[in-house]
Amino acid sequence: MNLVVADDYPDLCRRAAIAVRDVCAAPGPAPLAAFAVGATPEGMFRELADRHRAAFSRLQVVQLDEYLGLAETDHRLLATWLKRVLLDPLEIGVDRFIRFESLAADPERDASRVEGMITARGGLDVAVLGLGPNGHIGFNEPGTPFDAPTRPVDLTEESVSSNAAYWGSRNAVPRRAMTLGMSTLGSAGRVILLVSGPRKRKILRRTLHGPIGPDVPATMLRTRDRVTVMVDRAALGADTATTGK
Repeated sequence: MNLVVADDYPDLCRRAAIAVRDVCAAPGPAPLAAFAVGATPEGMFRELADRHRAAFSRLQVVQLDEYLGLAETDHRLLATWLKRVLLDPLEIGVDRFIRFESLAADPERDASRVEGMITARGGLDVAVLGLGPNGHIGFNEPGTPFDAPTRPVDLTEESVSSNAAYWGSRNAVPRRAMTLGMSTLGSAGRVILLVSGPRKRKILRRTLHGPIGPDVPATMLRTRDRVTVMVDRAALGADTATTGK
């Protein structure tokens, strides 16, 4: 695992955008990528659209996660969020977007469908992840085995509280979701974990230095090659002097 320390949030976004561009512009079959949505990657998405748009003419995108039970017109759909911040700015059409069905009659089968489409394309070339306040990646919550597949999940109360900031209240946050599995993310050709701000210091420290295990799902990344953890100095805090580079 490689640790990259950015000076601040804008620097983090620039570095992340360049790393994603380099993966997606490499020769070979059309790349397949999964992206987290949320506050942390927003600046990276702007960098991709403003500076590196030409590198993504072949890019295919798969959803990292999605809430269950929301209609297509619901503003809380994560697919709608991803369309606004990434797909539309990079002109990625529906033919290059693999998404979960929020209203799937059989969520297990829908998870298998998405996983099968990833497998058919040779796996993920890159997964850009955020770090949840309880260490989740995607919606893989604490207690998730490292070999867990793509599947429907129940959200923890901590994740519900965290997501309430986006939707106005805890009651607005769905309690069930779909997520790419730990095994799918861990086998990606490249994983980039983005962490920003002092609010993430404690969980980042546990991710980088604590025991490896399902209690903090993100610690799985320490067992994999081709993982880059990109942080700004505000997130790393006092650890900057000893582990930053």
